[in-house]
Amino acid sequence: MSWYPRESLLNYRTGSGSDLAVSEDSIKQRCCVFLDPVLDRVMRHPSHVRFARSCLMIIVALLLPHSAMATSLKSPADITGYYYFVEKTPKGFEDVDWISLAAVDAKGRKAPLNGFLRLKSRFRGKLVNFALVSPVLHNSTLTFSTKVVRGVSYQFKGQFLKLEDFENNEIVIKGHLIKFRNGRAIAQCDASYFYFTGD
Repeated sequence: MSWYPRESLLNYRTGSGSDLAVSEDSIKQRCCVFLDPVLDRVMRHPSHVRFARSCLMIIVALLLPHSAMATSLKSPADITGYYYFVEKTPKGFEDVDWISLAAVDAKGRKAPLNGFLRLKSRFRGKLVNFALVSPVLHNSTLTFSTKVVRGVSYQFKGQFLKLEDFENNEIVIKGHLIKFRNGRAIAQCDASYFYFTGD
């Protein structure tokens, strides 16, 4: 089994240098205080290298509040708003008005991502909404399907071009939308969408 010299272990990082809250030399000095006994033991017993590296990762994470471990706990992006087709409404989607996304509930409190797809036409005088089913925003990728309304449903997968500082009428999403009728795809389109905050 291969083993690593003491300096190589101290050079192990959990994030890029630009994200560090303290200097690298300071990190090494602090780690040495805690890890010297462990590293000396590693020098004699190479089988303990993995254990030493794990200890180092834990200590560095504690010393660096802005390390990769800390930044992974950022709050999810707030993409609440309305999204309209940028270009002329694609063929087969002439009745689609907009897509609503929200990261808050009706009272403005943080909530799991939710929303609906709104049609331009009404049914018996009532607005027609296709509620989103388990919409997911992973990094910048948005995916969702909708509930079935009178045999029709929609499915979407797209990419946010940015996740903050949205401005009205700014293009922020590009993606692929599919329309289904009775479980069969009857229309598809690749389109861009602009953002609107709403009232």
